[in-house]
Amino acid sequence: MKKGLLFFLSMVMAFSIWGAFGAADSYAAAKTKEQIYLDRAHDLQWSLFNGRKSTKAQIYATMEKGFTTGFTHLFFRYHFKKAGLNSKGEQLYAVPAYDDMSFTQTGFCWNKKCLKGKQKYPSVKYITKGSDLFVTITQYQYNELSGNHVYTVKMIKKKNSKEPLRVYSIQRKYD
Repeated sequence: MKKGLLFFLSMVMAFSIWGAFGAADSYAAAKTKEQIYLDRAHDLQWSLFNGRKSTKAQIYATMEKGFTTGFTHLFFRYHFKKAGLNSKGEQLYAVPAYDDMSFTQTGFCWNKKCLKGKQKYPSVKYITKGSDLFVTITQYQYNELSGNHVYTVKMIKKKNSKEPLRVYSIQRKYD
């Protein structure tokens, strides 16, 4: 029992020291700005799929942190169904369980471990129109269940805005 406890404490100490020297921070810094915004948008979007019931205002408040209003309208109309009323009499909405991933961010493969066949790293393109920055991330994905497809996520950042990149389009083009 003592040996196990000592081993556990030594491992905790080792990981604490490893983190103190910046190993954990260097991993986080290795992610690009786009990956960080995509991860945040992915987490926001998938938090709404957990079966919880929310009002329209709550859903929009969650989505506005990583998505444009236009995309949120489209996403809301496509995925959410009425799910009763809350104690204040406000309409609640939820996402029913189904396999349709339209307008849903499923993620890109950014490392060699998940690349399959002829799949390559995602391509990132930057375009400036007027004062706005548009970022397009595209990857051909092999998927035996849903079919091979080109997966594209488009983000925008208004130049004079303090808001980060926000997703305004998610597209899949199947073979």
